[in-house]
Amino acid sequence: MNPLAKVKSALELTKPAQLALLAFTAYASYLAAGGPLSLARLALLGVVAIGSIGGTVALNMVLESDIDSIMARTSHRPIPSGRMTRSEGIATAAVLLAAGFAASALLSWYVVLASALALVLDIPVYTVLLKRRTPWSILFGGLAGVMPVVGGWAAADGSISPAAIVLALMVLAWIPVHIWYIVYYYEDDYRRASIPMLPVVSTPKKVGALSLASLASMYALYATYWLLTGKGFLGLLVGLPFVAFSMRQVWRFSVRKSLGLATRNEAKAIFRFANPLLVVFFVFSIIKYPPLVVPARYW
Repeated sequence: MNPLAKVKSALELTKPAQLALLAFTAYASYLAAGGPLSLARLALLGVVAIGSIGGTVALNMVLESDIDSIMARTSHRPIPSGRMTRSEGIATAAVLLAAGFAASALLSWYVVLASALALVLDIPVYTVLLKRRTPWSILFGGLAGVMPVVGGWAAADGSISPAAIVLALMVLAWIPVHIWYIVYYYEDDYRRASIPMLPVVSTPKKVGALSLASLASMYALYATYWLLTGKGFLGLLVGLPFVAFSMRQVWRFSVRKSLGLATRNEAKAIFRFANPLLVVFFVFSIIKYPPLVVPARYW
């Protein structure tokens, strides 16, 4: 394989779409915390995102290459397809992680802490210990996934404030809907690979009830973030119909799935709608309410 193809495979190892979404939450958190528009700091945050997130994801894909080779949707990935060896994958992850941690240290030791927690929670805890053993593994995988929010905030003000934690918990509450409904879409794959995700081992009603609770918690946590910071009120207004629609779709799917009527595409539609929902909340998390200049006598 030529060098360009190897680079392309290494990039694929970082799951670019997932990396982009997590990097977006890091940058949005940075701006929400009032981080300066410094090209140097923004560039360093980009290196942290690509290095720490991409390196962790790449290492995850190395460790899960046996599962990926079993599942139809992942068998084309670089390692199970034979385009990269496990050693090349480890080397890619190591280079990315080294760059990410070096950039983290230049920003704040709290950013280093967030990057380290993401790595520990995702690799030894989620991937190695729990994913193949318990359906609740996504709680720990989710905790790893919220660390870009914490790191982005810490890069802005050099601390981890209660607002950052609340915003991170909001992402944690979003993760079940993001994960479980793509599991429903690829349910046969997960059964074949013996991965005990909740949709595989539990009833649609239980999954639906927990998904509804997580969506409600997401909205409540975002309201708490607004109360703490004065930012995000427009997100509450714009996001409400998004949350309501998602809850309706989840409830409808759980009923239809219980009756054996739901289709894979219905599950995928719920999964796809989850990303815009998260983006809406983060875009408006930057804006302090009221956004318009209103004379004081009208307040």
